[in-house]
Amino acid sequence: MSLLQAVGEGHWRANAPLYLGPDWVAHRDGYELATRLLLERAASGRDADVLILPILFNGRQTIELALKEIIVVGARLGHTKPYPKTHDLPTLWEPTLLTCSHISRGSRPDP
Repeated sequence: MSLLQAVGEGHWRANAPLYLGPDWVAHRDGYELATRLLLERAASGRDADVLILPILFNGRQTIELALKEIIVVGARLGHTKPYPKTHDLPTLWEPTLLTCSHISRGSRPDP
């Protein structure tokens, strides 16, 4: 059931919610879209020098949220612990790699 179905179309939570919990798909997609739009603008020759930091920030946020999504999946499958409460990409990489390794081999977690 979607949020819209759960609360109804007129409910404030169905209108561009800012935070609904650990499902970051919309957040990650938003950062990714912002990165692409800013890159297009910079590639057109306009404002490239002032857009570089926002491009890097949004791109990094996209990566961080994608890694955390994979870790959450791994934790639900029993392959990893819940994601570390950090923004450090190298720290997030290890459990991401572990989850991907287990999934690619089709292995099940140890009981």
